[in-house]
Amino acid sequence: MKLLLASLLLLAADPKPAGPPPVPDAEVPSYLSRAELSEWGSALRLVQQGEERVRQGNSIVASAAIKRSTLGAFAETPEQVRARGQKLVNDGMDQIRRAQPSLVKLRAVAAAKKADLTKPVVHETEIPRQNWAMATSLAAVRLQKAARDGGFRQVHLVGAATFVDGKPVRSDALVQSLRAAWDKADPKALAPAPAGGYAYFAPPSGEGPSTYSAKLDRAATPRTVGILWAELFPLSSDSSAGLLFIRLGDAFTSRVIASEAFLTTVGPSEAPLKELTAKLSLADARSFIPRLASTGEWLLSYDRASPALGAALLRHLCVRDGRVAVSSSAPVAAVIGGDPASLDGARASWSLLSAASSGLSRSFRISGGAGTELVAVGDLEFRVVEPAAKK
Repeated sequence: MKLLLASLLLLAADPKPAGPPPVPDAEVPSYLSRAELSEWGSALRLVQQGEERVRQGNSIVASAAIKRSTLGAFAETPEQVRARGQKLVNDGMDQIRRAQPSLVKLRAVAAAKKADLTKPVVHETEIPRQNWAMATSLAAVRLQKAARDGGFRQVHLVGAATFVDGKPVRSDALVQSLRAAWDKADPKALAPAPAGGYAYFAPPSGEGPSTYSAKLDRAATPRTVGILWAELFPLSSDSSAGLLFIRLGDAFTSRVIASEAFLTTVGPSEAPLKELTAKLSLADARSFIPRLASTGEWLLSYDRASPALGAALLRHLCVRDGRVAVSSSAPVAAVIGGDPASLDGARASWSLLSAASSGLSRSFRISGGAGTELVAVGDLEFRVVEPAAKK
């Protein structure tokens, strides 16, 4: 008894690592290679053949109790009937046993592949700290290069907004600041604003390109006309810290092409910029984004109830990650006004909920999916670290 107890304690103290959770047989083929799929199909057929033999044999064994004539050349005694049926049962069981090693192996392969595909990953990007003038200058240079590389023949600065308590307030001062930086980098890079300015017009049928002015023709093809806008989110009550997004989109496809983000002051003030560091990360608990990207081009809209800052941060991260398409209609419509934003063909949506916040840092719970069946993705965290107070 003492020896048994000791062995149990030893097992409890040093448990074998548990394998990955099993995968239902219906899902196994989706994780197998072509050769493995062929082996899986052969093993299943062998099991099916074995099960059919077992059924036939059991039926024959059961029929031995039926009274029958023992006369004639082909007459069988009950013992002979049972023996014939039992042979079929034994042959069938042998077929099932021969298939098991392949089935067990391939179930384990599928479980391991699924576990690897759904393992936690972290998507992250740095948010650089820059004074206002340098932030707008860097954004102008980088986004002009993105526009040239993308083949855009003209770029329109459609507007800018400061988000106060999550609500956009148009900012002509921000537009002028961005225009000055853009013109300084290349005076001919911005197209002249059309008469009447800009407003968002959704496609009448719900499909096709959006329009950004009653006087501005829609782009004839993708990567012909670009749109530029800015979003500013104050983080502190004294305007000493703000999060500035400057983005470039394709007017035809309504996709965000490039996104720049800076931790800066709220406007080109003379206030000194604090010594801060910032990082944006998404703890993707089950590799939602990589798996989404592997199934083809996906576009997710944003739940209208989602916090504006969280949506802006997630857009930036998705653009930088580059594996999930990002729509431009929602932020542009919020910034310049006009029609309610089109879904731009989105087949699913992101949903964000505010979570714990501390100082300048913010965090959000992210879900994604189609319809009401949302999948918990993970926590989106914008962490701002302030310098330790000097003693």
